[in-house]
Amino acid sequence: MKGNILNFTAEEAVPAFRFAKVGTSDGNVKLATAGDTVLGVSTDINSDAGRPCDVQFDGIAKIELGGSVSFGDAVEPDSNGKAVKATATPGCAIALDSGVSGDFIRIKLDGIGVPTTPVNAMKYKAATGGVSKNTFVKLGSTAGEVTTAGAGDAVLGVAINDAAAGADVEVQPYGIASVVASASIAAGAKIKSAANGKAVTASTANDVVYAIALEAAAAANDVIKVQVGYAGVISG
Repeated sequence: MKGNILNFTAEEAVPAFRFAKVGTSDGNVKLATAGDTVLGVSTDINSDAGRPCDVQFDGIAKIELGGSVSFGDAVEPDSNGKAVKATATPGCAIALDSGVSGDFIRIKLDGIGVPTTPVNAMKYKAATGGVSKNTFVKLGSTAGEVTTAGAGDAVLGVAINDAAAGADVEVQPYGIASVVASASIAAGAKIKSAANGKAVTASTANDVVYAIALEAAAAANDVIKVQVGYAGVISG
């Protein structure tokens, strides 16, 4: 069931069934990538740069997946404009089917245009070595920079996007965020940063707690929801 569709000009190549965003000139659209404010979804025709590009901006649309999603998941664009499970509520659409990377599914676009970056996120520059999405970060040695948090470090927040050295990175200092686990974690566990910026259970006396696990991680590298924010110190 298609919704409203408007015709634009592709400022760059926009493949079919991808998230699109506004371009730099009036009437132009570009491929939406991670963290962008989404305008809508390209229809069933691949559009080369300078060619017409139809974009559906409400209703039920079809989109290509860039990763696994389940029915009812909030989704957002990946680096190629494909739909992936949103790392921050509310995302920009709702999956109406389950699927894996390369599948085409239906999504509900009503309410589209909401940025997927949390409203409380702050922008920094990534220090030497860069930072990874969904890991804890700390302040760097240079003003305005952040770097990956290590074990025992004072955590500033969670990186919302991957960023190479010198690139912009959005950091969520509090609220509900997604973080990569370094090992299995129980729901409700108190969380600190491991050596690689991933989440680990805080269980040793004097550990500083920077988050609470809102769901369990079965194994290392699972991505879980956590409530970010200083939550005390493990007593001795």
